[in-house]
Amino acid sequence: MRNLDRYLPASLSLVLVLACTPPAPTESVAAKGNTEIEPSYPPCLQSVGNCGTLAPIRWFDVMHENYRKYRLNEGERQGDPLHRLSAGYVDYWYQFEQIRYGRYDEGTPIWANSLSRNNRIQTGSTFEIVRDLVLRYGLVANDSFAPLTAGVIDRINASLATGVLASAEARLDTATVRRALDEAWQLDAATIAMLRERFGMGEPFPLDCGGGDSKVLQCPTNFMLASKDLDSGAVESFSLASALRGENGMGRWRRVAFPQDRTADDERARYFDAVVAALRRNLPLMFTWLYNPFADDEGAFRERQYSFSFKDLVDAPYGWHDSVVYDYELAPTCKGPWDPAGGSFFRAINSWKRGANAQSDVHLYVSYLGMLSKHCRAWVVEETAPGKYLRVDCDRSRYDATYGLKYAYFPQAIIDRFALGDWVEDGAEDSP
Repeated sequence: MRNLDRYLPASLSLVLVLACTPPAPTESVAAKGNTEIEPSYPPCLQSVGNCGTLAPIRWFDVMHENYRKYRLNEGERQGDPLHRLSAGYVDYWYQFEQIRYGRYDEGTPIWANSLSRNNRIQTGSTFEIVRDLVLRYGLVANDSFAPLTAGVIDRINASLATGVLASAEARLDTATVRRALDEAWQLDAATIAMLRERFGMGEPFPLDCGGGDSKVLQCPTNFMLASKDLDSGAVESFSLASALRGENGMGRWRRVAFPQDRTADDERARYFDAVVAALRRNLPLMFTWLYNPFADDEGAFRERQYSFSFKDLVDAPYGWHDSVVYDYELAPTCKGPWDPAGGSFFRAINSWKRGANAQSDVHLYVSYLGMLSKHCRAWVVEETAPGKYLRVDCDRSRYDATYGLKYAYFPQAIIDRFALGDWVEDGAEDSP
């Protein structure tokens, strides 16, 4: 039996040792609020496939909320204009770099800034892309920049197909690209003026952090975060720039794959232990997990379910999704807190709501994240006309056996403490 003392009250731990029966009722080791992580802002709801931008921005928000709670008085909190950040601002610069600099080729990694194979805008970003963009262009408040919408994407793709950005020569002209983006995003005059003042209209000026921040744009060197020391529990403050560059005591945040070996139950348990250790120190984590709409029980993901009907495959979003995990609740069995037969789960800030009564939070159960199942990798599609499908089905010869959790992003200190180094998938050279 795994040692549960670090998770459970002493009395409950004793009961488990003596009787070896599941606790009843379920004990919440860190019910919402007990981790002291407070996602107290309304989530930015996703209408397009940009969860890869939204999740890092929400991560920055939550970490900044720690700083506001521990380091600012009430008056200072009220005067903090950037306590909710804009994901749209980062998406704007992501699109700029795709059009101006990105060129698709077969060897381009999925996280490279490039247009899609058919010269359309990509909305799927990653933590690495967002990290680099924020260090180059800074941050703006959520109410100072429009969100990315389907209309913005349609206008940009139309420009790339038949408009002012249709030629390779136009895409090499920075001013032309910027004007086309400003028009597609329908930015107001004040926002356009701010962007031109801070970055020019030629090759973007380097982000100048020496002249102070405005109420709209702020440098990551001045955007403060907070967490707790791994050993002492003392509150530590640091800038977003230092966190992204790994210059604070926690080290650089890195992408760590969830162990996929079918015999690696102990390694997966250690991985989940590391998640809990981070959350208990007010360090929210980004998860990349398999969103399966057929397993969505009003925001609770417990079991892996699949449907391959025509309507399901056409209408339902399905695939890897990014969310910010900020809390957990354990329901251990005799085999420990990570037994899929138990009821342990993680709370995550999601980027959309499903249904009139759906919650923005989702509960990701260990039974969903830690169970091996088949994942369809490809669709077979027969098209009678653009957008008109004769048949949509899963190519059942192409399955991946995968777990519901793909990655989490941990700071180096947690990676070292829990010996997760074998599963780190990013390289040190990709840090700016």
